[in-house]
Amino acid sequence: MTAAPRRPGEWPAGVQRPRAVPAPAQLAAETHGGTVLPLTGPLYRPEPVDDEFTTPEAVEEQAVDRQRIIIDSEPGGIVNVAEAIESGALPETYVRQGALVQVAQVAGAINPEQGVDHEIRTLTPDSMRFLLAQHADVVAPRGSKDGEVRYVATSPSVSVCRAVLSNGAWTSIPALANLVFAPVIRPDGTVLQKPGYDPSTRLYYVPRLRIAPVPDRPTGRDIAEALDLLLGQVLADIPWDSDADRANYVGLLVSLMLRPYIGGLLPFGAFSATERGSGKTLLTDAIKHLYGAGVRAWVSDDDELRKSITAALMGSSPAIVFDNVGEHDNVSAPSLAKLLTNATWDDRMLGRNTNVSLINDRLWLVTGNNIRFGGDIAQRTALVRLNARCARPDLRTGFRIPDLFAWLENQTNQAALMRALLILCRDWIAAGAPQADFQMRNFSRWARNIGGFLAHHDIRGFLDNRDRLEEQDEEQTTWATFYAQWWELHTSTAMTTAELIKSSRPEPSAFGPGEDPWNGVFLARSDGKPLSAVSLGKMLATREDRHIGGFTLTNPGRNRVGARLWSLRRAAESTAEGTQGTGSASPALSASPAPP
Repeated sequence: MTAAPRRPGEWPAGVQRPRAVPAPAQLAAETHGGTVLPLTGPLYRPEPVDDEFTTPEAVEEQAVDRQRIIIDSEPGGIVNVAEAIESGALPETYVRQGALVQVAQVAGAINPEQGVDHEIRTLTPDSMRFLLAQHADVVAPRGSKDGEVRYVATSPSVSVCRAVLSNGAWTSIPALANLVFAPVIRPDGTVLQKPGYDPSTRLYYVPRLRIAPVPDRPTGRDIAEALDLLLGQVLADIPWDSDADRANYVGLLVSLMLRPYIGGLLPFGAFSATERGSGKTLLTDAIKHLYGAGVRAWVSDDDELRKSITAALMGSSPAIVFDNVGEHDNVSAPSLAKLLTNATWDDRMLGRNTNVSLINDRLWLVTGNNIRFGGDIAQRTALVRLNARCARPDLRTGFRIPDLFAWLENQTNQAALMRALLILCRDWIAAGAPQADFQMRNFSRWARNIGGFLAHHDIRGFLDNRDRLEEQDEEQTTWATFYAQWWELHTSTAMTTAELIKSSRPEPSAFGPGEDPWNGVFLARSDGKPLSAVSLGKMLATREDRHIGGFTLTNPGRNRVGARLWSLRRAAESTAEGTQGTGSASPALSASPAPP
């Protein structure tokens, strides 16, 4: 017999209308363990305040969405709560580095325009109990005098939740790489514009802007309008020192968008200026408004810098800006060098005795006036230098966009600029994503693809200013000056470190101590005191056979008493090093349907 259809608002047979649960029943004592069962029977929930939403259909829909977990023993609870989570009891739950996490909105974000009003939160025992109370029906059996088993609401114990969270093998829960607050290009070349989790990139897209759909094959008009907005308006009045600086900035501007498509590491972006007020903040503001950025003060102490890097990676900002390098500082630290060349970052968690491994998928930037670099940082950097060629660049007028700061703060303008960049990226991909012949150590994949993108749109000068980076490399400059004076005094003569030090001492005369034959450029300790022969020998050994300032340091052997000899020779011109991919205006292109 077919059951008669139920009228709207009529409760099905066997299902009771929910009633308010007394407070003691809602706050039942903790029990342990449990079994996940199909949801049947009455639900023990408080009656909703608004009867408009208390309908049989609504309760049945909720019943389908919520799993019922019966808690009866601790061992069973550990296993079965884990099974409930694996089967989807907690929505929007992901696994990251083996830990369960959720994407959560930050209530009352201090600066939501930075694009960090959502964050990835690692589940704790307390947060798991809260989420289970929200999304599952956790109940415990209770006997009665008449022998009938009843079920009352409860929560799994903290110890059960802690044991569940210790499981690092979550096979059915999707892996989460990071949050993004702007569209990105997927590995297949399509645009990620649908909010939420994207399996192909393992990214969770939290849109901040309303962006119109981007065509797969932009028209000539689309491309012309996009280039005009980007180059003809937004970036037109920025006082670039050269075409290379503009090209490098555009390359960095699209790097976060193209990173899932290109893959690999991103170089360090340095925004340097000759004078304050030249526009460095405008450059970082554009990235902040488009993608989201966290701003941190630059610290020269390596231990403090390491802590700052770890804290930044534990957040969700796609770009990290180290702001305002001091005029007496240089950008050089072992932690920074390690960061820029590794896809993961390992460190000890702040305030805890546990280690953490974090994905290094951010765009790292630094700002300052006439930034100087040390170590190998210069070779890992894309330089953007501003030079207004006037004393007070902040007083300039006559711009195409009169107030670019205010223009960038407008979300309609942000959406238009973001769509223009997406159109340019899609046009490059539709053309086969041609690449350019560039080499940049760990970042060659980025350089080849970004170089190809810029050449495709006739934006010239990419990486042409690498010679200026070498000039701003303080350590390189110090050694180049030292070698030049060494050659001036001794040419290619083989010498011991003791002989070199002796040659740096002024010859006394009747009129005084004499002049410094090295003109003040002989190497010294960090505190300014003279080097010992042993210390100088160690410094020279780390630079053996390296080309610096047009010279190569060699070790021709030892003298008759066994002391090591050192000699300079002119570095031979080499097309294999320093000339390939130097950023010519028209680099050779090669069509490639997908990045390497």
